[in-house]
Parts: sequence; C-alpha cells; structure tokens
Amino acid sequence: AAKLDGQTATEARKRVDEIDSQMRAPQPDRPRIAAALERLTRMLAAAGSLAAAGVGLIGPLQTLAGWLGTLGEPILRLLPV
Repeated sequence: AAKLDGQTATEARKRVDEIDSQMRAPQPDRPRIAAALERLTRMLAAAGSLAAAGVGLIGPLQTLAGWLGTLGEPILRLLPV
C-alpha cells in the first residue's frame, strides 16, 4: 500500500514475495528472510515510505524483525521510532 514509483514497487514486491515464500516454508531460512527484509526496509526508507506509512507498515516490519532475533536487529535500527 506504500506509494512507490514503478521500479521501486516492482523491487519491493519481489522482496515481499521472497519473504512470504520463505515464511511459508516448513523450515524458513531466517538469514535469507533477514536479507530480503533489510533490502525491503532500506528501499522503503530511501523512498520515504516508512515515514509516510506509519504503523501500518512499520508494525509488520517490526514484527518480522523481532521474529528474526539477532538477525533482525539491524533492520530494527533502520525503522523510525
């Protein structure tokens, strides 16, 4: 739902799909999810979407980053407080 230009939206969708696919796996690959989530978060931050989207976007990112444990710590630092 974040407002992104076409290319950024396409890349963001790829990251979301990758995360979703891994989360549905019997044994999710946490390092792979962490890498995709960090790329997605950096992309959204660069586009200004994190600041504009508020809790609707930041909440799920925080939840996933928290689930990742120490792998999610760098992602949490990217999120606005």
